[in-house]
Amino acid sequence: MKKIRTTTKAQKRVLEIILEETKDKDVEYYIAYTTNLSKAEELKEELVAAKPNATVTIIPLTPVVGAHAGPGTIGLGYFEI
Repeated sequence: MKKIRTTTKAQKRVLEIILEETKDKDVEYYIAYTTNLSKAEELKEELVAAKPNATVTIIPLTPVVGAHAGPGTIGLGYFEI
């Protein structure tokens, strides 16, 4: 693993890992966020640019989870279909 020092670099690395893992798979992507919808939409654009036919759903975290995760939290995941 790497030691990444900035949020932007960490997010880019997570995106790289997800794209590597899903390279030859049929998946649906999910982006969860707290207070940063614009960042979630940017991440969606990057995913769609990399995989044009991808289904990407953006969902807000629930208040309870968001309170524990904190403001600015963003998560990226996928399900194989």
